[in-house]
Amino acid sequence: MYVVYVILCRCGAFYIGKTKRTLVERVREHMASIRSGRSCPRLIDHVRSRHGGNSTCLSFAGLETVVESLRGEDRHKRLLQRDNTYKRDGSAWT
Repeated sequence: MYVVYVILCRCGAFYIGKTKRTLVERVREHMASIRSGRSCPRLIDHVRSRHGGNSTCLSFAGLETVVESLRGEDRHKRLLQRDNTYKRDGSAWT
């Protein structure tokens, strides 16, 4: 799918991410990592320390789908570029 997405927390923190999978698959992976405590350490630390491990404080949204170019452009490279464009405004969990 090649999607740039955002995870928003009700406290105002946010994270910008990217995936080659569908957004639904990536959301499931994030939620599983919160439950298991593996992977995504900043997200896990934030949810556990600020919200007692309750992941209902999070919402997920797609920002942009990077479509395949007719010119044969490298789609993964464009995904990275679009991800970096969104991250210029800052995306650290606090």
